[in-house]
Amino acid sequence: MNHTEALKRIMKQGGLTQGDVATRAGLNSRQHVSQLVLHKDTQFRKIVVLLDAMGYEAAAMPKDCPPLPEDVYVLRKEDYQ
Repeated sequence: MNHTEALKRIMKQGGLTQGDVATRAGLNSRQHVSQLVLHKDTQFRKIVVLLDAMGYEAAAMPKDCPPLPEDVYVLRKEDYQ
């Protein structure tokens, strides 16, 4: 599964529209979300390729998951600000 499929499923499971996601993410419009969701060659794809080369993979999980093993790395929005 690629990130576009994962994002679509997460939105569907949460009953979220592109407009909802745009508002929550502080983006200007749902078109911006649409571009990010539908565009399969974003920078994230490059990160996934690097992770794969190192024997890792990216996963999306709810924020309230139980504690994770120490060799699991969580990438959070606040770490990029």
